[in-house]
Amino acid sequence: MPLVSVLGTSSLPAWNDGARRSYLLFVKCANLVNKQMIVRRQNRRFTIMAAGPRGSGKSSFFNSLIGKEIVTSRGHEGIDLYMLNLDCEGIMQRITLIDTPGFGEGFDDSEIQETICNFIKAQLDMFIAEESKIRRNPKYEDTRVHCLLYFIPSTSSSLKSRDIAFLRKVSGLVNIIPVISKSDGLSITERIEVKRQVMEQIKHYNISIFDLDDPEVYSSPAAGNDLNSLVPFLVVSADRENFESRARNYQWGDVSIDNPDHCDLPALRELLLSTHIYGLIDYTASEIYENYRAAVLEGGVRK
Repeated sequence: MPLVSVLGTSSLPAWNDGARRSYLLFVKCANLVNKQMIVRRQNRRFTIMAAGPRGSGKSSFFNSLIGKEIVTSRGHEGIDLYMLNLDCEGIMQRITLIDTPGFGEGFDDSEIQETICNFIKAQLDMFIAEESKIRRNPKYEDTRVHCLLYFIPSTSSSLKSRDIAFLRKVSGLVNIIPVISKSDGLSITERIEVKRQVMEQIKHYNISIFDLDDPEVYSSPAAGNDLNSLVPFLVVSADRENFESRARNYQWGDVSIDNPDHCDLPALRELLLSTHIYGLIDYTASEIYENYRAAVLEGGVRK
């Protein structure tokens, strides 16, 4: 809301005409700058990457997140990018979804892990290169990865050694949000236990995950409702055969992916497509990128 609208011109002190005009000019400039900053933020591309074991539901999650089938079944070992414009709370947001090869294709996952890690680094390196130019490209588009959703199969009671190895590699290079996929196969007791185990391992191995409750990273006070307590998020994706109903059907009943009593997808969707978009983008720019850039300039990062 503009400052003048908040204060009202009648509430201004009894200044002389010159001071009054100067103040109103200041307010006008402040409102213009604020408007330009909002437009610039809205024009930035938001990039989400999904990684994890093969069959952990990465592709189906993206489709359930967006509400239509965009990500197709993988038939190769490369990294797939899907670029779209999405209506997020009435604002058209440019979003890139990155689907990655699943772990577990062979006994040694190190090559796949390095491919994904190097991709994340490459986007940071390209931004450094652009910033270092004397004449920067005004149309240059930021391709840095702002959020990494790491999928943990519900069949795992904890993080496996390959999960830990990968998360330690990318820790500090990207905002990590851990997710337990296909959680409808877990009982309430099992859900509590697997969350506890995963969080204990994350702390033990000093893996940096994104702080969802930091008041500087969400766009409204209502968004800071102890989201960290939901980490890792329990998610369920819709059946491909029953995609329109946003549910999974079983003999014993239906699981609605949009029901917060059934899974955490509604909360995760809201933070990814509304409340935490700019927080994730800003933290990537101000913390992750700056730390990486400093390390590169000091020769501490191997490209």
